[in-house]
Amino acid sequence: MISAGALLLTWSEVRRNNRAIIRVLDCTYCGTSSRWENSGRPFLEFRITVQNHGISLNDLSVGLKFRDKRGGTNWVPLARLDTPTLVHGEFARGMVGAFGWKSYQSNAQPPNLLPGLEDFRKQSAKFVISAGGYSATDIPIAGWRDRAAKFWNRFVALPAQAWQRQIGTTPSVLKMIGSWLNVRLQPDCGSSLGYFIKELGLLSSAPGSR
Repeated sequence: MISAGALLLTWSEVRRNNRAIIRVLDCTYCGTSSRWENSGRPFLEFRITVQNHGISLNDLSVGLKFRDKRGGTNWVPLARLDTPTLVHGEFARGMVGAFGWKSYQSNAQPPNLLPGLEDFRKQSAKFVISAGGYSATDIPIAGWRDRAAKFWNRFVALPAQAWQRQIGTTPSVLKMIGSWLNVRLQPDCGSSLGYFIKELGLLSSAPGSR
C-alpha cells in the first residue's frame, strides 16, 4: 500500500515537471462599476482565474477559440486583468493569473464575434493557454468538468437554499455558512461565459450604450 502511494506520488511529480498543467481556480461573470473605470458607468466583466500546476511558462496569454457556423475558426484574445501592463514574464508553478474581458474595452468588443457562439460543445469552444506564442494547453468549455461543476454547485446549494427559506437569511450569511461547512463552489466556465455573452448582446443593442 505504501509503495503504491509512493509510485503514485512519483508519477504525479514527474507529470508536473514535464507538462503544462493549468487549473481553473475561478470563472465568473458580473456587472460592476468603478469610479476609476469607464467614467464611473456600469460595465460587464468576464474573468477566468488560473493557476500553474506544471512546468514554468513564459509570456502567458489566453484566447477563446471556437468554430463558426460556416466552419471557420474564430479567435478572441482575453486581456490580462490582474496585471494589465505585464506582457512578458515567467508564470512559474503556483502562480495565479486572471484574464478576461470588460465590456467597455476595445479588445472586449466581441459583439461582432461572441454572439455567434451559441453552442459551446458543437462549436468546440475552448480557452487556449499559450506561452511565448505557442499553444501549451487548452480548457474545453461545457465539457465534463463544467457539467460536473454544475451538478456539484447545485447539490451544495440545496442546504443553503433550505436554510434561506426557513429563516430568510441574507447571501452574506449563506456564504459564511458555506465557509463553516468548508464547501467550495467549483468553477463553471460554460455558465459564466453564457451569461456574459447574453448580457453583452443586450448591452450592444441598447441605444447609446457601450
